[in-house]
Amino acid sequence: MDSGVFLLLFLFVLVPLVNLSWVTTEIILAGKLFNQRSMTVSILMPTVAFFFFLESLGIILYFTSLARM
Repeated sequence: MDSGVFLLLFLFVLVPLVNLSWVTTEIILAGKLFNQRSMTVSILMPTVAFFFFLESLGIILYFTSLARM
């Protein structure tokens, strides 16, 4: 298998997993801050993380639909 194809497949698997872990980490941190009520809770970072997660899934679905043709 060509190294470029291997790298592309590796990134197809790695990027959504990293983004998903980022989303869960941000949600957990926001929940802890909300329970402590010591600081105001910002929804900005979980929203940004969720946006990047959806974007990576969208790119993968787009490339997968092109590969089927």
